[in-house]
Amino acid sequence: MSRVLDGGAQGVILRDVNTRAQAEAIVSACRFPPMGKRSVMGLGPALGYRAVPLSELNPKLNAETAVIVMLESAEGIENCEAIAAVDGIDVLLIGSGDLTTDLGIPVRSTIRGYALWRKLRPQDTSRPRRLLPRDGC
Repeated sequence: MSRVLDGGAQGVILRDVNTRAQAEAIVSACRFPPMGKRSVMGLGPALGYRAVPLSELNPKLNAETAVIVMLESAEGIENCEAIAAVDGIDVLLIGSGDLTTDLGIPVRSTIRGYALWRKLRPQDTSRPRRLLPRDGC
């Protein structure tokens, strides 16, 4: 992950994240101290090949790097709040194809989101306006 980021990528998307421990390991690899353990880099594309004082480097690149994790299994959904609580994770992205397969929902992609909503929130009789409700995972 750090090689991709050191090469100039502005973020990473990591698939099949199921636990808080996995999310913490991802943050450790993608973020500079004090958030993570990513090795400090020298001149590179993320800095426009300019020398930047170390006191500015880590906070700048931590703030400008997107760390996105994909939830693609029932286990990931069950642990979504713990994963989201990890400082340094920016986005939880649902991999609906893999998730619906894991949940045993055999549907076409055109109706996958609605079928997933029904499976995850069977008590809710309204139609979803968003795949992820604002009040939780």
